[in-house]
Amino acid sequence: MMQGRSDGISLAEIETAFNVSRRTAQRMRDALCRALPQVEEIRDDELHKRWRLPARSFDPIRMLSVEDMVALRRASTVLSRDGDQASARQIASLQERLAASLDASRRRRFDPDASALMQADGVAMRPGPRERVEPAVTQALQEAIKAGNLIEVDYRNRRAGKLLSALRIGPVGLLLGVGRQYLIGFQEGKTQARLFVLSGFSRVEVLAESFQPPEDFDIDAYTQRSFGIFQEEPFRVVWRFSGKSAKEAEMFLFHPTQTMEWRPDGSLDVSFVAGGSVEMCWHLFRWGAEVEIIEPDRLKREYEAMIRSVAETLDER
Repeated sequence: MMQGRSDGISLAEIETAFNVSRRTAQRMRDALCRALPQVEEIRDDELHKRWRLPARSFDPIRMLSVEDMVALRRASTVLSRDGDQASARQIASLQERLAASLDASRRRRFDPDASALMQADGVAMRPGPRERVEPAVTQALQEAIKAGNLIEVDYRNRRAGKLLSALRIGPVGLLLGVGRQYLIGFQEGKTQARLFVLSGFSRVEVLAESFQPPEDFDIDAYTQRSFGIFQEEPFRVVWRFSGKSAKEAEMFLFHPTQTMEWRPDGSLDVSFVAGGSVEMCWHLFRWGAEVEIIEPDRLKREYEAMIRSVAETLDER
């Protein structure tokens, strides 16, 4: 931290970064100053003391651990698994370049240690259904998004089954991960953003024409309108988790707008505002009888209807 910031760091920043007391922060600073005499004490505009290391005071490559390198390999694996092939390749390239900079003895030790840690994590083995998307598609889309250019695509609408040729889209973001993956974009001539399923693209061409989304468009606000992918008018939701599942539910971020309230009987109420009732029902099913829908009534009715439909289908079989 001292070497990475030209204005150095303060005791308050050490306290915050490492979650320690002022006295512990002082001991940490003093230990580093003893080990590295080249630490400089400076003062900011308000005359507060700060400490910094001149650039290249020591080689950060020598401080790399096997855990650091495994974290990069893990990040590449997760990104690739979640459909972000371009970022996965960049992370993998960075990891390889850092590994190449290690001395021979550490490099020989790295591979077996890294493999053992990766196996312990089980990152590469984690299952999860997702649609197949050609890496060239996501790469072209990311290129267009970063450059702010229009794209021309051949796109098959999965509901209508119709192929739309030479469709012009202004791309603004990707929704990647397990399951179906999407592009958020503005179809030429339309004023509202919509979702395009990545597996529906058979051709993507990045055009030279630039694209700017509407000034009032906010991608975070757009995604937070929904519990999952499906866009619909947001509504207030309250779920009550039983005392048996409350502690587990407390560990979940169901939605960025959520609030949690513990009840005297040990149950937990989770409230948020979002649309996407179908995906809410899909998620609620994993909690079985340990969750109750308090609000709204229409979500409760939709959930009950979905369960009845499944039960009736099973009975018929």
